[in-house]
Amino acid sequence: MKKLITMALLASFMLGVFAMPLQVAANVPILSVEEAARRAIRNNTRVVTAQENELVTYEDIRRAREGTFDARTDIELTNANVTLMNAELAASLNIRDIQIQKENVEFRMTGYFNTVLNAQSDLELMRANLELAERDLVIAELRYSLGLASELDFEVAEIAVIRLENNILAQENAINRAFRNLNSLMGVSVNNLEQRHVLELELSFEPLPEINLTRHMQRFVNESIRVAEAEGEARAAAYRADYYITPHHPLTGEVTRGPGTRTYDEMRIFQSRAVRGVADARTAVSEGVIELYNGLRARELNIRTTEIELSRLVRQLGVQEAMLELGRTTPIEVDRLRLQIAEMENSLRQMRNAHAIDRISFENPNIF
Repeated sequence: MKKLITMALLASFMLGVFAMPLQVAANVPILSVEEAARRAIRNNTRVVTAQENELVTYEDIRRAREGTFDARTDIELTNANVTLMNAELAASLNIRDIQIQKENVEFRMTGYFNTVLNAQSDLELMRANLELAERDLVIAELRYSLGLASELDFEVAEIAVIRLENNILAQENAINRAFRNLNSLMGVSVNNLEQRHVLELELSFEPLPEINLTRHMQRFVNESIRVAEAEGEARAAAYRADYYITPHHPLTGEVTRGPGTRTYDEMRIFQSRAVRGVADARTAVSEGVIELYNGLRARELNIRTTEIELSRLVRQLGVQEAMLELGRTTPIEVDRLRLQIAEMENSLRQMRNAHAIDRISFENPNIF
């Protein structure tokens, strides 16, 4: 396990002017994903609604059961039984939905933390790039004053600094906006939306083992609440069709067709649609598993490729540092390579974390 804390991500290869030690003000609290998710769950309207629905669904079941006892005709009994089936399914799914919503809030919070931490580490690299660009500008100005470079060369170096300064301001604004959104999700008062935190996130990168993908997809299908909802609708539609009774007058026996009355053929059509809905839901879940699997394998290949490239750059840095000692290169060129290594390290860390987050989704059928 590796603990990722803001502003302390790139120190292993960043030396001298590129060193970025942990900079945490004493009054800035540390915030974990678990704590943020707990607050967000308490403030999440979907979770609160699902919890409130728990009482409502049980009342619906009670009334539906009474409806089956009160039914006086076969049609009323069929309708009452369908209502009871739907109420019992809703109660069962609602219990699952409460836990699913909580799991999804924590999953989204994990991704949110990762996004903010990535933005913060990118900001540090922007600042390191700005420092290099400012050194390049000093050199360009000197070369221009000595007649060794054109005015255009100097302006290009100057524009590079300005562009980086603007990018840094935009990144800082994006991070501030992200923290305001985070505080809003946690239910923080509007007067404290500017509150900053040191975000603490633990992720572990582990390549996928060899798995039976067919069996994995089947588990997702079996545990999917989306499939369960579709299957419930199909059962209700089949019941209506199987127990269909042509409406007729209780005294004369004459067939009656009131407003909204469906024919037997229509009921069978609705049943066919519901059955197709189950198949579509199963297919969608299976395709989602395949897409996640392919994405994870592609990330693993990119991670391995980046690791090889990073190893090459580290070896190249050793050569450059030796050349610097011999006076055959300049400090800024060595620092430029150190920054390139830091950027690749940052990219590698972000790819590993993205893989870890996708794997959470790959292991949990209720994450969406």
